[in-house]
Amino acid sequence: MLGIANMTEISRHYTHSIYTDSHRFFTVFSPDDLVRWCGGQFQVIRGLEHVLEHRMAACLNNLRTLAELRRTSSAGNTLPDYVEIHEEGGVLCGESRYYSYEVLQTEDDMRFCRKLAAVCDWMKQLIAELGKEPVAEWDDIIFEKGSTEALHVLHLDVVSAEKSPLCFQLRNLVVRQFFGRAPRISDHIFELASGAVPNHHPRFSVLVCQLIQELAPVRSNAQRWETLSAIAHALCDLLESDPDYFLRPCVPKRTASFPIAEEIKREFQSGNHVVFLSGKNVLRLRQAADSYCFQNRRRYLHTAQGTAENGLSAMLEGEAFALHSGASSAAARISAMRGMCADGMLLVVENCDIENDPLFRQMLRLPADILLLTPQDYGEYGFPVFEV
Repeated sequence: MLGIANMTEISRHYTHSIYTDSHRFFTVFSPDDLVRWCGGQFQVIRGLEHVLEHRMAACLNNLRTLAELRRTSSAGNTLPDYVEIHEEGGVLCGESRYYSYEVLQTEDDMRFCRKLAAVCDWMKQLIAELGKEPVAEWDDIIFEKGSTEALHVLHLDVVSAEKSPLCFQLRNLVVRQFFGRAPRISDHIFELASGAVPNHHPRFSVLVCQLIQELAPVRSNAQRWETLSAIAHALCDLLESDPDYFLRPCVPKRTASFPIAEEIKREFQSGNHVVFLSGKNVLRLRQAADSYCFQNRRRYLHTAQGTAENGLSAMLEGEAFALHSGASSAAARISAMRGMCADGMLLVVENCDIENDPLFRQMLRLPADILLLTPQDYGEYGFPVFEV
């Protein structure tokens, strides 16, 4: 195995390691539990020679199957093209053509989503052809330099009957990419995504939530990869279309439960899109509004809360209503919000002078659910009013 000490190790697994130099890839079948790298060469642990021999025979069987799959599969160009396979120093070494490569990990969310979609499409296609899910490791999947679609799989086990770990590994990778940390046992999928992925449209968080849920290791079937592919492509489409959203949405926090929240919900569901909460205790009004927001947080993609004590114009032009598009005037923001309402929007507005504010009628025309908090009783105007 000439020059292996000068090569860069790409990945290491219990069945194989993969090295590269500037000319070729080496797939070295050197299981860590049976072989030690010592003094610039591989050494088989004494007494385990027969186990290694059995393991190597299984590896050779897999390589033969891979070679046949490469010849017959429409996805065969992604598989390793070994130009030479030989035994040396007690281990197998397979040499393949070299790729100038990028790994799946990337700081750019668009490139990550495109690569993820390519992996899901590839797995979906292979399962359709093989009739089962092959065993793959995500760090054995690389992409041609500068490409998010041309992937290559340096090693794929199509013989083993063990469950593929790829979904679990991708789940860890997705959580790291969008939340900056490893998954925790205590994570609740929906709560993880409800905080919103920073600097992205709220729908992006919803899709990431669905993606993480589908990557659960207990789900192992062909339909799973169909769904994962659809979600990954939806993420790409959303990043490309780049629709507007609130930069600092109102995120409801868990508060004391108010029974009135159910009554508010019934009014909105019945077709009334404006509801008043009336009372002299401002804190209690806000708590009741928070209770409704929290209990119905999955009904709305866009949420904003502000006070109109200085007029709706000043409120709409404030930070609470800042938009990703950069629209700054009250009129421009109302126009942008009109398009966002199709996603589901909730506005919580305090102290609005509905009789004299010139923007009140424009705000009413928004097809959003509007919750107005006020010390006044506006029941005479025909709006639903709840005393708090």
